[in-house]
Amino acid sequence: AVLSIALTPSLALMVAFIARGELDYFITGLFVAVLPALTFYYARNLQEIVNRSLLLSFENAALRRDFEEKSLLLETALENMDQGISMCDSHDRLRMWNSHFTDLLGQTGALVSADVDLTEILDSAALPIPNLNDGEFEYRLPDGRVYEIRQTRLNTGGRVLTYTDISKLIKR
Repeated sequence: AVLSIALTPSLALMVAFIARGELDYFITGLFVAVLPALTFYYARNLQEIVNRSLLLSFENAALRRDFEEKSLLLETALENMDQGISMCDSHDRLRMWNSHFTDLLGQTGALVSADVDLTEILDSAALPIPNLNDGEFEYRLPDGRVYEIRQTRLNTGGRVLTYTDISKLIKR
């Protein structure tokens, strides 16, 4: 539609310029004839770019919703576990934890935040928690509670530690 509307007056102008017979008028007439075709071409390309951009925007919004939903599900699962859990990266920076972990640390739990050094946090606990290699050990608190702490190394160089209250099992 754009091409047919723009082409009719352009052709008339082109014929008028060419009819004058001079080179300057001929070039101007040719330019006037080509301009609507170029406009149409670039308008069509612009439309394709806008359509692709909108499609990507909708896809990104859907991916963001999926990510947020999965993050919420993971956070809910971690907070509803009976175990404490902490995970750090290859530089020993804390990346993930749950409230059972911070509760186990006592007052030191208030210092827990993303990117803090996990070893420093464990050493700062009222009763320091030893830094282990892979494996497990029992951690006894002065109030009689006993935790089994397990550490697993990750392929990325980080580690995951779980803290399970085994006090009732020990008393049996």
